Order: sequence, then structure tokens, then C-alpha cells
Amino acid sequence: MQFFSRRAAALTGVTAVVVTVAVAAYAFSHNSRPSLPPPLSTAGAAALNKIDIGLGFYLARLNRAQDDAGRVAEAVEQWIKRGRLTADGADFDSALTLLDKADKLIGSDTRLYNERGHVLRARHRFVEARAVARKGLEKYPDDEDLLALEADSALYAGDMREGEAGFRKVLAVNDRISAPWIGLAYWAEITGDLEQAVDLLNRAIEAAYPRPLAYERQAYVHSVLGEVRAKEGDMKEARRQYSWALSIRPDYPAARTGLVDVEQWEGHDAEAEKLLRGLIESESPNADFQIKLADLRERLGDKADAATLRKNAEMFYDWSVATGYDGYLRPLSTLKLADGDYRRAAELAARDLKIRPTTESRAIYQNVLAKAKGAGKPVNESALYHRIGSDVAKVAANP
Repeated sequence: MQFFSRRAAALTGVTAVVVTVAVAAYAFSHNSRPSLPPPLSTAGAAALNKIDIGLGFYLARLNRAQDDAGRVAEAVEQWIKRGRLTADGADFDSALTLLDKADKLIGSDTRLYNERGHVLRARHRFVEARAVARKGLEKYPDDEDLLALEADSALYAGDMREGEAGFRKVLAVNDRISAPWIGLAYWAEITGDLEQAVDLLNRAIEAAYPRPLAYERQAYVHSVLGEVRAKEGDMKEARRQYSWALSIRPDYPAARTGLVDVEQWEGHDAEAEKLLRGLIESESPNADFQIKLADLRERLGDKADAATLRKNAEMFYDWSVATGYDGYLRPLSTLKLADGDYRRAAELAARDLKIRPTTESRAIYQNVLAKAKGAGKPVNESALYHRIGSDVAKVAANP
């Protein structure tokens, strides 16, 4: 996008063509949508328009040199940005289609392995992303990006030991980059060592010295530090870290979301609600924020508003999952369970367990089965495994 901005004036005459390319590509790849999604917020629509202009530009560049791995990577990154904003699986399908074509034209290239892994990870298909990283490492065993991708995917897939070892291997190659320090901090946090997580996050900030981290990465690190401090019960320090992140990036969503929890913990419900309504207006997707606001409104006694917010979020989750995006399997399963739709809740939880075989995913799945049995509507696991894949049974049975 920086390249495009620097040459905006020179591209004025071809902007219409660029946008046409983007729109045509979008229409082609989204011609089998399961249903129309809820509308984006005003800010989300503006962000989507900006991404589409960039996408059209990079697709046009790629069209002139389809065997250029660098240009393929640029276009794929734009599809990933689009998919993160829309939560539409078709955007990730478009990225994978580009990579499939590039594989045939270019053959083996470390950038193509990395981009494929990035698409799968952004889609929450962590086991598949890890497999791609491993395949790439067979040919490029010292590639830092592939090593980091394999380690990161291992952690999210529930393999704590290999995830930690992978990030330490990256640091043995280069300890002057922030990503592996952040990855290790995540490992420390989910394994319960919060103080080590704090130390590792601080190391991430220092890693690039004397060149400072990019503002976006700094805001992210301080937001995670706020989350860790909140888990420790130090809400004063959590607020300080979130505020620090917002001083770097004033609209940073993770920091604003963290402040919601701090405000509620301190009893400032009106401030928490104001923050959440602002996030719903400014962020896309916003369904997670609608769920948080629903919980707050219900606690304050407004059950009707809470029900409306949850229903809106559920509609979006349903649509997104139907398009092939897997990031909302877990919250949608929780909502279906609350609705009493035990079969659907179990199916979603099983799919989440398959792509993210963690202790938490396993516990969620087992909870659905227990609730269904307790309600006198037990789930037929054999039929479920047949639909989702027999390997789910092994994952569910083996911690």
C-alpha cells in the first residue's frame, strides 16, 4: 500500500481499470456465496474499499508477470487482508487459487510455502498450516519465516513442546527480530508462566534495537502485556499498558477491547459500554464485540437488547462459517449450545477440535456432549465423526 500511495498521482488515469479488476476478481471468486452477510460498518466499508483498490493494483501487476513469486506474495497478502476484514472464506479461497497457479508456473519457492501457510493460519486451519511449513522446511531447512510459521502453528494446534522448541530454534538463527520473542511469550502465557511472558514481551520490544519496532507491532506487544497483567489481577498496570498501546495507535482494537475488561472490573459499566459501541461502529468484523456488549447488557438487566445483539452476531457467525472461514467455529458452537441445538453445537466443536486440537478445544467438545446427554438429547458421535472425519475421534479421545 505504501508503494501505491507514493504513486497515487501517476495511477489516477488507471484507477478505474484497477478497481474494475478488483471487482471482477471478487465477483468471480464469490459467485457461490451461501447467503448475503450482514452489512459492514461504515468504517469497515471504507477499509474494504481501500483494500480492494490495493488488491486491484497488485492483481494488475501480477497479471503482467504471473511467474514472479514476489508479485504473487503481494496479491496473496491483499486477499488475506480482505479475508480478515470480511471473515469470508471465499477471500482465502481466492488466495489459495493464486498460489495453486503459481505452484504450477514457478515451482518450489520459499515465499509460496510461506504465503500458503499464512493463508491457512489466517483461516484458523493451524494443523494444515503446520503441515505446509514442514513441507517447506524439507527444502529450505534454515528459512526463518518457515521456522516461525511451523512453531506458531504448532502452538495454536496445541503442541506446546514443539512450539517452544521451534521458536527457540528461530532465535538461535536470529535473535534480533521480535516475532519469535512474541511467540515464546504466547507459549509462556498459555502454559501459565505469566512473569516469563512479561519478560519475553519486553525482550520483543528490545529485539530490534537500535531500530524501533513498527508502531503496529509495538501496540500489539503493549496490548498483550496489558492482557497478561490483567490475568495477574494488576488492573492498574493493565490499564497503563493498554493506554500506552493507544498512545502509539489511537484506535488499536486489542487495546480498546482490553480497556473494556478493565472498566468492567472497576465497575465502570457506562465506560465499558461506550467503548464496545465504538468498537462495533469502527471495527469489522464486529460480531465478537456484539457478544461482549450482549453479556454486559444482560448483566445490567436489558435482556431484550442482549438477545438482539446475540442474534445479530450468530447470524454473522453462521454466514462466515458457511463460507469456509473457521475462526468462528468455537463461538458459534457456544451460541448453538445456548439455543439447545446440541447436534449443531457438537459438529462445530468437533470441527474446531480437528483444526485446533488443544486442551481447551477438547474440553469445549466434551462439555457439549455432556450438556446434550444431560438434556436427554445425546449426540451420535459415530455419525458425527463420519461427517467431520474419523481422525476427530482419535483427537477427542487422546489428550
